[in-house]
Amino acid sequence: MAQFQSGDLSIAYDDVGAGGRPIVLVHGFASNRNENWRRMGWFGALERRRMRFVALDLRGHGESGKPHDASAYGRANMVGDIFALMDHLQIQRADLLGYSMGARLALAAALAKPERIGDLILGGIGGKLFDPPPTGTPMADAMNAGLSVEQCVRRLKRYHYALKRLHHIFVARITAESIYELKTAFSHHGYLCAEHV
Repeated sequence: MAQFQSGDLSIAYDDVGAGGRPIVLVHGFASNRNENWRRMGWFGALERRRMRFVALDLRGHGESGKPHDASAYGRANMVGDIFALMDHLQIQRADLLGYSMGARLALAAALAKPERIGDLILGGIGGKLFDPPPTGTPMADAMNAGLSVEQCVRRLKRYHYALKRLHHIFVARITAESIYELKTAFSHHGYLCAEHV
C-alpha cells in the first residue's frame, strides 16, 4: 500500500499497471479500494487488460486518515483528494470510474475540472441524480418511519443481491471488451454513462 498527503491527511492508494490513460477508481460509501474494487474482481480484470489504474481509499475509509471533524468530509475536500492523488502521481488527465458515492464524487470532479477528466463511468446511481432535489426532508422522514429490524434486513439482502448481479455484469464486460465498449454496455443495461463531461 502506498500513501500520500492530501493537505494534512494521509490517503492510501494503489497504482497498478502502465500504459494508456489511467483510470481512477473511486469507491462507494462505507467501502474501500480493496472491498469495492479488488475483492469484486476489478483489479484482476484491469490487470489482465494491461491497463493502468489507480484506486484510493477516500478519507474516512479503509487505510486513509479518518478526521474527527465533520467538516473535513465535505464534497469539495473529497474531490480535492482525487485531484491531489492525480497531482501526486503526475497524472494530467485520467478516466474516472465511480460507484455509488464514488460516482457522485467522480461527477463533481468532472464538473469542477473537466480538462482533467477523459471519460466518466458512473455506476450504482439512478437517473434521479439529475432531477431537481426533493422538497422537504424525505430521508429524515423515511428514517423516522420506524422500520423493523426484519424490514431493514430484507432491504439489505435485496441491495446485496443487486450489487452482486451488477458486479458480474461489470466483470464479464470488462474482461471481454474494451473500455469504450464497456461504456456502451453500461448504457444498454440502463446504467448512466457520460463521456467527455
